[in-house]
Amino acid sequence: MSETNDDVKASVHHSVVSLLNGKVGLGPLPALSDLNSLTSCGVTHLVTLQTEDEMEAGLQTAMLDASLKWLWMPLHIRTPLAEAEQAYLQQYLISFKKILNQSSFLYVHCDSNCKRSLLLVLAFCHYQGLSAGDSYRLIHRLDAPRCRHLTQSERRWAEQLGESAKLSRQL
Repeated sequence: MSETNDDVKASVHHSVVSLLNGKVGLGPLPALSDLNSLTSCGVTHLVTLQTEDEMEAGLQTAMLDASLKWLWMPLHIRTPLAEAEQAYLQQYLISFKKILNQSSFLYVHCDSNCKRSLLLVLAFCHYQGLSAGDSYRLIHRLDAPRCRHLTQSERRWAEQLGESAKLSRQL
């Protein structure tokens, strides 16, 4: 599902938090013809947490036409994670940190319920050393209604992913 130009601008302005030197916004994918509205709101990177089967045809071309950098991070929420999956997800968190330290503005999207987007940002907060309470408050500022639908086990999954990424960097 995609949003109109005005919906995109409203979403970007209301669903943004500052992290490190950058910003993270969250929401559904705009209509491909409206991706330039993300650029006009200051977004530098479009982060797609969808599998190849879920992605809208033409997304990569439209995103490049809108002068957005693209991070494709196909994400499934599974418990337990296979070792290879965990390594990929840890790398996503490390990439997020590098990009946010460059004063970038990431717009993260998945599907209409935004669960994967919220959980990846939550995992990133844990990776950065925020407490569980502070991490949840931050994602609550991004999307309070959808946050309320995250289960305890999903929040724990994100916490464990963030903590594992911290540990992997210490090895």
